Amino acid sequence: MKKIALCMAMIGLGGLAACGNGSDTPEREGGDQNGAEEITIWAWDPKFNIAAFELAESYHQEENPDFKINVTEISQQDSVQKMNTIFSSGSTQGLPNIVLIEDFRARNFLEVFPEYFVPLTEYINVDDFMDYKIEVSSIDGEQYGMPFDSGVAGVYLRKSIIEEAGLELSDFTNITWQTFNELGIRVKEATGKPLLSIDMNDLGHLRMMMHSSGYWYTAEDGETPFIDGNPSLKQGLEDLKMLLDSGVMTTHNGWDQMLAGFNSGEVAGVLQGNWITPSVKAEESQSGDWAVVPVPK
Repeated sequence: MKKIALCMAMIGLGGLAACGNGSDTPEREGGDQNGAEEITIWAWDPKFNIAAFELAESYHQEENPDFKINVTEISQQDSVQKMNTIFSSGSTQGLPNIVLIEDFRARNFLEVFPEYFVPLTEYINVDDFMDYKIEVSSIDGEQYGMPFDSGVAGVYLRKSIIEEAGLELSDFTNITWQTFNELGIRVKEATGKPLLSIDMNDLGHLRMMMHSSGYWYTAEDGETPFIDGNPSLKQGLEDLKMLLDSGVMTTHNGWDQMLAGFNSGEVAGVLQGNWITPSVKAEESQSGDWAVVPVPK
């Protein structure tokens, strides 16, 4: 099977000029083989990731007015499912030129389906990026992803809602999850609003809890599984159960429900990476009412 020019964008903008057209690359969806003027991208988050691709399109159109990016808005879960299905079938039909993918999923695709990805090594100076962003998207000395988002996270809170419960931002600063839960109970009793929501099909909250204490699913070598006896994993699961049992955390189903929850004021906060900022700012009626505090310990 010939390789297709599918570039892996690591949480963001990747490889626009580098989704190259080597001699072993067949024609792909959108564009020809000799300097494609139109490329297809799978991505999510129109306020951040997709907005970045739209900026990239404008940038490239300054030199090539015919250049065009077609972005298919697709959730990470759906994107992963579709890629696994297509790769397993041995087909290349329907694949994009660039796919947005979270770091922790990248290595698995490269190890299981390496024939589908084009190396970007000659286009990227790996020394420009942190080692951990490079390692997850490289294999056998070749770099396959363009790193973008380094994943700084925080808890976004509606000031007016927590103040209604007689609390201040300082009460939520540099605290444990146990204290966060106690404060959240006060907010829930005073306002009827939970502080956070979680998608039970997405372990993002647990991953942030583990990262904040310096642990991961693997040992420090990045390969040896570290599940049994992992203190941060155990504590994180216990803390999530605590938040759900107390009503401080509610549930949502998918990206759109998450956005609707905090944009409408039904949920008083959101725990996410800093890429959620444009989505928080999208509700102009709440301008000036949001603040960010560190992730609890």
